[in-house]
Parts: sequence; structure tokens; C-alpha cells
Amino acid sequence: MLSEEDKISLRKLIDINIKIKEIYDSLREMEINFKTETKLFQNKLNILKRLIITENKIYDRFRNYPEKIIAAYNEISFSRESLFEMNVLTELDDVANDYSENLVRTRIANHLLNLFLSSEESKMELANMPFPIDGKAYSFIEICIQCDFVNTILTILNKYVDEKEYSSIRDLLFKIKDNYAFLHEEIETDLLEHNMQINPCLNWKAKIYADIAGLDEDDVLQIEEGLGNEVFDEKIDDIITIEEEELTDREVLFQYTLAQILVRSAMLFLGEENARYLQDTFKLNVYNENCVVEGEKLTDMAARGQARIDHVLKMYDEDKKLPVVYSARRS
Repeated sequence: MLSEEDKISLRKLIDINIKIKEIYDSLREMEINFKTETKLFQNKLNILKRLIITENKIYDRFRNYPEKIIAAYNEISFSRESLFEMNVLTELDDVANDYSENLVRTRIANHLLNLFLSSEESKMELANMPFPIDGKAYSFIEICIQCDFVNTILTILNKYVDEKEYSSIRDLLFKIKDNYAFLHEEIETDLLEHNMQINPCLNWKAKIYADIAGLDEDDVLQIEEGLGNEVFDEKIDDIITIEEEELTDREVLFQYTLAQILVRSAMLFLGEENARYLQDTFKLNVYNENCVVEGEKLTDMAARGQARIDHVLKMYDEDKKLPVVYSARRS
């Protein structure tokens, strides 16, 4: 149960996060226009850092009080039924559409969740865990894997932002980057330390924390593979079904490009054997060669979709060469 003072602190967190989001939006305008080295950009960054310091002081009211943290989490979060639900795709919707109210609430929920998991006083039993290991450790690894996946999205997204072919959606790609930083504390810290520049390396931390917690590597790989499969299955259809002429529309091009980025990220989480298997076997089959859909033969649609899939799956060969740093921080 939250006291009246706790509720006031929670309202303060909402207010300060609205301000933080506004600073992110103004920074993005300058990023889009290549003004990251200007004095104004640096001043805005300093304002953002000061706001984050103030924000963290408010969280001190909840630190090491797990019952209070959970009460605040339940007050602010969308996912009360599952405290540690992995929500990459749900989060992506808010990130891509820039739903500010949802982003503010999720940022606070993420911070509270991290507070809970780092609390030494926490004795809460976490039920219904799929593996016979410590529930708290498992939940923390789940969050680490989600953060690793977001880091992967950003590293691959970085390959698109300065390409002329994607100049019409450059602002939308930066929106993805900044909104993910807004939601994830470690990504935010990393970007603030590097003038908001995306890390060219894959910074993955789940393996480190799994080793520290003594978790079985196969269990961790299974979680990663499950996340990769979920994202792949959800986003591969966007690559197949979007019509060629629609790609002249900037919103459609953005959705198509984002689907590419997500599928490429998912491939890296599936593991080498599974990724190669998909490259070799993912084929679209047409069982009625005479079928016509909106004036186009189904066989032609399938051929176009297959060419797109092959193109994206082939990118795994390039992405596999990305340097991987097993660390929570950029070196």
C-alpha cells in the first residue's frame, strides 16, 4: 500500500519524466539536422543529465523497500498480471509510434523493476517460473536479454541512419533510438556518455550476469532463442506482404525498414545453427499457381516475397561479423 507521501513521489516522477521526454524530443530535432556538436546540443544534454540526477533522488524514497516498490509498480505499470513479462513487441509499439504517456509510464516501471531486483531485502517468491532456478535471478536475466536485444536493434539501426536511401525516414529512425534510450536506463547512460552516438559494437550483458548467478547456459540460450523466434515470426510478414509501390510512402518504408532491422536482430538471437537453417529452408509455397489476387498472380507475389526474405536472411552473414563485447558498458 502506498502512503500519501509515496503517491506524491510517484507524481513527481511522472512530472520529471515528462520533462525528460521533452528534452529527448528537442535533442532529436538537432540530431536529425546534424547539430550534435553544437553548444546548444551540449547544453540540452547537460539539462537532461541534471534532470536524471533529480529523478534518481526521488527513487531513493523507494530503494530497498520491496513492498513499496511493487505497490508503486502496480500503480504505474500496464502489466500487473505478470511482473516480469518480457515485452519487446509491446514496447516496440509505443517506441515506434511515440506514445509519450505510455513511454513515461514504462520508463518509471522499468526503473522500479530494476530497483526491486537489486534490492537485497527482497524476499518475494516468484511463482510459475519455467525453469527450476532462482526466480529472482531468472527474472533479472530475462531483463538483461531484453536489454541486449534492444542494444542489437540499435546497432543494426545505425547501419541505416546515414544511408541516402533512407534519408526520408531518418527522423523516424532516430525516434526509435531516442525512445529506446528513454526506456532503458543502461542504454540511456551509454548514449549520454557518448554524445548520443549509437554503439557500433553489440554490447551484451546477459551472459555475464548468468555466469555470476550460476545459471545454466542452455537455459539462457533457450530464452534468447524464444525471443528471437517471437520477433521473427511477428515481423517477417511485414517484409513479405508490403507491396512494392507502397514503399514510396515514407510511413510504409519506415515499417518495412523497421521490420528488416527487427528480423536481422532476431536472427542473431536464434543462434548460428537456427539462423543457417532459416537461410537454407525458409521458402514460400504456392499451391494454386493460377490464383490471382487484385490483378497479380499469386506466384509473382510469392516470388517477390521470397526475394525480399532471401535478401534479409542473407544479411545475417554481415551481421554475424559485428564485434560483440560481453559487458554492460561500452569499452
